[in-house]
Amino acid sequence: YLIRDIDAISEQLKILQDNNVTVLWRPLHEASGGWFWWGCRDKDAYQWLWNLMYERQTHYHKLNNLIWVWNGQDPDWYVGDDRCDIIGEDVYADARNYDAQAMRFMNGVAASPNKMVALTENGVMTDPDRMARDGVYWSSFNIWVYDFIVNNSGMIIDTYTEKPMIYKVYQSELVVTRDELPISLR
Repeated sequence: YLIRDIDAISEQLKILQDNNVTVLWRPLHEASGGWFWWGCRDKDAYQWLWNLMYERQTHYHKLNNLIWVWNGQDPDWYVGDDRCDIIGEDVYADARNYDAQAMRFMNGVAASPNKMVALTENGVMTDPDRMARDGVYWSSFNIWVYDFIVNNSGMIIDTYTEKPMIYKVYQSELVVTRDELPISLR
């Protein structure tokens, strides 16, 4: 079933490649946590699975539109610089905790000092001033929006990140938003 499933998703990714769409590809995330089937055994089994997927998609399917984002959450589970482009960390801090999450950032750097480290899932926004103070510059962040930033009606809520902090983050000179990117990167 593994090969069948890898082949099925690869066919869809090939459509994107044929249309010049680059994909931030973050398979098998949060592996070392043990709550997903791909991480419930050990790091060797996980690395074997990652390598199988990488080889199949890169060499058999010849996918070249994937930016491989590794998110194993433990440097001991790292798959290697040759099989990963970006290190990802998922952080769900307590409500209104705007820390830069330096320990988690350094966890990503520990996996590979040669890669960018992204905040690939988070519930609370980090304060850009605290990131600058702590020297923690996440390459990107990806808020889990519903229930963390907006409700089901699309209205901004203050439960985890207060509205003034949301505005501060998106208006900060330290944060590059999509509309500030060159058109070719949007």
